[in-house]
This record gives sequence, structure tokens and C-alpha cells, in this order.
Amino acid sequence: MARKSRCPLKNPRSTRLTSTDRIANADKFEMVLSLFDRVLSLKQTMGAYCLEHLADLYTDTYAFKKQYNLTIFASSDLNAWECQALFSDVVDRYRDTIRQRIANQEVFVQAQPQGWSIERYKKDTYRLAGPDEYSESGKILVHAKGDVRRFDLIRRRTDLTAMVKYLAYVPLATFNPDDLKNAEIRERMQHYRDEKPEIWRRACQLAQAIQTRVIGTVKKIRFATGTHRRDPKQSRSQVIHDPSNAEYQWWYKLRMGSGRAKKTFIYLPLTFNPKYMKPEDLRLDAVHVCYVRHGRQFMVGATYEGEPPKFRAPWVKSHGIDVNTKTNLLALSDGRFFDYDRQWVEKMISLIDHATRFGTQEMSIRDKARLAKYARQNEWHIKRRLHGFLEIMEAEGVTDLVMEDFNLQDDATFFTHPALKVKYSRLLRLLRLSHIKDWMNSQAEKRGIRVHLTPHDLTSQECPKCHRIDSASRVTQAVFSCVHCGYTGPADPTAGTNIQCRVIADVLRGPDALLHEKDSMGRWRPKPGLTQRYIRDVVERQLYAGLTPGDFTEPLAPGKTKSGEAVSRSSKYVLKLHP
Repeated sequence: MARKSRCPLKNPRSTRLTSTDRIANADKFEMVLSLFDRVLSLKQTMGAYCLEHLADLYTDTYAFKKQYNLTIFASSDLNAWECQALFSDVVDRYRDTIRQRIANQEVFVQAQPQGWSIERYKKDTYRLAGPDEYSESGKILVHAKGDVRRFDLIRRRTDLTAMVKYLAYVPLATFNPDDLKNAEIRERMQHYRDEKPEIWRRACQLAQAIQTRVIGTVKKIRFATGTHRRDPKQSRSQVIHDPSNAEYQWWYKLRMGSGRAKKTFIYLPLTFNPKYMKPEDLRLDAVHVCYVRHGRQFMVGATYEGEPPKFRAPWVKSHGIDVNTKTNLLALSDGRFFDYDRQWVEKMISLIDHATRFGTQEMSIRDKARLAKYARQNEWHIKRRLHGFLEIMEAEGVTDLVMEDFNLQDDATFFTHPALKVKYSRLLRLLRLSHIKDWMNSQAEKRGIRVHLTPHDLTSQECPKCHRIDSASRVTQAVFSCVHCGYTGPADPTAGTNIQCRVIADVLRGPDALLHEKDSMGRWRPKPGLTQRYIRDVVERQLYAGLTPGDFTEPLAPGKTKSGEAVSRSSKYVLKLHP
């Protein structure tokens, strides 16, 4: 089979080809398992080295990778390229661990003049007396009226705390604010560095202290598999086609050992699902990943050219979607709601509480396996809900969906869900709402529906009528009432309308879009580097200037006239770009 050229893939996809101990030669398969055990031992050695030099690793990750010495991690199974790629993966794992721990650090200032809040018991609380306890009334006083029930610090975040948190991520030894691409962050840091050097010095010291404290808490990562990458050109391990074999025509040629004297090859038969991929489409010259699953399956992660998605005509029918947790999961701009199964979530919370009853650091291997199983079950449940939602959208002829481009992985809150009795931040992680936009896009793409993303900032505080943004307009969790024009409506569908209209207003502007840019598939995505201040200014002053309600009549497909005005090809409304 001819090798394909190294041209970039237009629609890259990943697939797995599998060989098991049932179809492969038993002795050869045992040799493969031994190979991966030795690679696993090498990964543990590399991990111990990284942990020993963790400060140097995080100070300059690129330089740390360049200091790679083959004599320290010499392997008789992997060649030099494979060892260096394996070392790079281990270094990235430790670097990501440090960054995640820094993300969990809180940087705030205490509110003044009183920087704390105290909640006291409003009445005496009792419990039943035990068999060894005496009480005339049969009850024991637990908390008297006026006792402290909860004590919380009032946390306030400022531009200075945001700068400290930013500095905690970067290697301070080589950091220079002048090299930042984001103009707003660069100017802010230059201001403190040049105009307020004492504050800048203390901010850098605090960021350095956060880094040092976090690095000191990182423990050795225990790798579970000998997964590693192989380059067909470097390792000569590759997928081959043998049409002469009547039973298995696709094989994996696995190199065992390294060097001319020690090098041998083992051939493993491969199976795959022809419904989802064709071996003829494989990118045979691309780097692939080899790993063993459950000690019985040898798997190859390969890359192939997928068929481009076939989307429907754009903007024939669209909806804005607001993702929630309290009263529903998805709120549409037309007023409909799609909720998650609350009994299922309550059951999952109970199971996870039992698995983590001794803390995540002291979990047994069985509890860790259970926790991973619950995570997979919860992911399947949410994906199933999205599947049912998209089935309805497809039947209704929807061509475009608009969602917020949110990331809730680092979100934290002290508020508790009233029905599930769990903090909202934990519920967000349990429902994995940060991944919903990706799951929605993946499933909608198969149905020919485009999923557009818009910045999530201030969508719940914007009035869909006058487009003024004010936090006071959000009267309650369920009601939105504009303090400027008097518009009143349900809060979640109102946010869905704002999400939809933001993209539509930018689509009408075509190449002059203010907040979004179009990808190769015709889907709109937020421009990089947008700040909340800039978004507020654009939404209130520029985005809807010159628009009338008729401009939002679908379909929208914008075009250009000779006079420089954007016009909807299927409507009579003309949009003037500048008032």
C-alpha cells in the first residue's frame, strides 16, 4: 500500500485497531506484554527523576526536556526517539499536575471593614440521648441558641489578585511582561512594574510562594500502563496490509528491541469495526500510540482522514441554549426546557460519597476503580440526554444551535443546590458541564447541525430588548426584569435569547464581526483574548447598532452589496454596519 504524503489533514480522526490474546499467537502475545511491562518500569524511573527536579521542570519545561540524557534512561526496547517522546510525555504530566494544583489555589483579599460573616443558631438543637447517657427529657443539647453555626470569610477579588494568580502560572525567572500578546494584561502588568515597583515585587513574591508551596505538595505519579508513541519512519513499527491472508489482512508489525543486533519483529493480527473506519484511509506515516488494555488487548491508536461533515443550509432555523444546573439542564430561547434525571444524579452523589468516604488521597484501589466507573456512567447518562435533545432538534429541522463557550473546571462556590444538597461547584463537575459543548458539537455534527459558540460573559445580565447590561436586572434565579426599559421574563430563556442574538448580530456583519470568527466548517467561535470589559462595550454600544427586529428573520446568510452594506440574501432587511 502506497504511503501517503505528510500533507495536513483536513478532517483528522482517531481510531483504534485491536489485537487480542485470542487471535494472536500466545507466546508472541506474552512477549508483547513483557515489553509493555518494561516500558512501564522505565516510565516510573522517568517519573522519579522528574519529581526529584520538579522546580527546574516547572521553571523552564522546554529547557528541561532539552536536557534529556539518553544514558540515564537507556532502554533495550525503545529507540532514542521513542525514549525522548516518552520522557516528554512524563514531563508534561507533571507540569499539568502543577498547573491544576495552582488553579485550585485561591487568591483573594478580605473585604473591609468587616471581612467575615457569622451565622448563628436561632434556637436550641437537641439529639436523642444514647443508652449510656442520662437526661431527664431523653434529649441532649447539641447547640444552644446563639452558638456559631457557620463562619465564612468574605472574599473579594481585584485586578491585583488576578495578576498574582496569573503570575503563579508562569516561570518567574524568565517572565517578561513586555512579551505578552494580550494588550490589556500587558499594560496592567507594565503599570505595576514601572509605576508601583513595591507592589509588583510583593506580587511576584506571593506568586513564587504559591508555586513553591504547590510544588512541595506534588507526589510521585504512579503510571498504570506502558503506553508510548512510535513513529513508523523512526521505529519501523507500522500497520501493514497482507491481501494474501484469507482470515486477517491487516497486521501490526511491532519492533522488539533496538539496535541492529537486538532488533526483531512480531506480527499481530488486527481487528476493527468497518462501520466506522476504513483501513485504506489510515495515515500510515503519522505517529501512532501503542498500549495494552486489561492485559488482554493490544491496541494501536492511529490517525486517518475522515469524511467532512455535511451540514444543512445555514440559519434556516436556530435556537440559543443556556446551560444550567438548578432548575434545568438546557433552556432554549423559545422557552422550552430539557432537564437531567435528578434521581439519577442523587444516586450518583450517594455512590461517589461512599467511594470517597476516607478522602481521595486514602482511597483503595477498588474505590478508585468504582469512582472511575461512576464517572463513565455519568458521562454516558449526560450524553444520552443530549442525544434525545438532538433527536428532537433534528426532527424539527433545526440547522444551527448557539451555546456559551464556558469552562467551569476551576469554578468554585459556597452555594448549595436546594434539592440535591450539594454545592453547585461539585454538581458542575459531576455533570461535567465544561464538556457539554464538545459533546453537543460531536453529536450535532453527525446530524448536519452546526453548533456555534459565543462568549459566556454577561449573558444572564443583558436585556434582550434594550441590550443594557446590569446585575440588578437579575431579580431572582428564575426572573429577569430590566431596570432600564422594564422588560420582564423568565431568566433562563432570556439568557438563551441573548446567546442566540449575539451570534446572529455578528453573522449579519459578515467579515466585520466584532466578537466572533468563522472556522473552516462555517461555525462561529469567539475571537481569542476577549475581555469582559470589551464584551460589555461591544454589546451595549456597537453590536446591535443599526439593527431592527426584522434583521433577525432567518435564514440570515449574509452578503455584501456594492455600497458596502451587509444584507440578508433571503430577506429585504438591510443592515447598516455603522450608525
